[in-house]
Amino acid sequence: NTVSLFRNGVRAAPPQALPEALHGKALFPAVAYRNASLQVHFGPAPMRPLPFTCRTLQDAAKADCEVRKEAPKKGKCEVLLPIGLPDEATFDWLHQFLAKNRNYVELSDRALLDWAQKSGLNRQGGYRPRGSVDKPEMGFGLPLMDERSIHKVLQCITPALQRNYVVMEVKGNLLDEDRKATLAQFRSEDFKKVAKVVVGEPPAEYKKWVQETTLKNKRDRAEAKARRKKAELARKKAEEEKKKKADEERQKR
Repeated sequence: NTVSLFRNGVRAAPPQALPEALHGKALFPAVAYRNASLQVHFGPAPMRPLPFTCRTLQDAAKADCEVRKEAPKKGKCEVLLPIGLPDEATFDWLHQFLAKNRNYVELSDRALLDWAQKSGLNRQGGYRPRGSVDKPEMGFGLPLMDERSIHKVLQCITPALQRNYVVMEVKGNLLDEDRKATLAQFRSEDFKKVAKVVVGEPPAEYKKWVQETTLKNKRDRAEAKARRKKAELARKKAEEEKKKKADEERQKR
């Protein structure tokens, strides 16, 4: 009932005891990493000899393994295509939708930038906004990102995963041919395809959310400005005290 970590076949740390609540239960390994490649090896033999006998997953008995498949709610996952007009607060609608429906994954260039930033990927000029919200400039200096080859990878991966998706393409979702091409990626009957028209007079609930969000953003900016001003005053005061102390030391000499 322990977990051991080895590096190139050499133990990296003492065995870590599992919490009592996990004893006798199937464990799913989760690895967090950044700026590195991860190789997974299931067997049949360890890549390095270990100081104890340990079966690999490929060599494990069927009775010692547990296969669990999470069924999506209502039996199907959903692919949602918001249809709105450019510069008509389509992304504001998306913010509210994702805040209320956290089980949806956004598929967009904006989401790619967010994933890249959280993964520690360096972007030339930093992550300040460049280009439109719908089609921001990449500017990584990496063909996989700049030429949007990563989109092809996602097009292969996402249909194979049991997830609810929001495909956020303002221009693409407006055009019939582009919508058909997007939905063609999700041919499986496991996906329910939905087009959500976000045009016209918004409901009162949305208006209230926009007002509250605008007020919060204004308050956050004011508080950030006050903190910067306070920090600047503290810095100047510290410099003055340092200068005063230095002058006093010179006078003593």
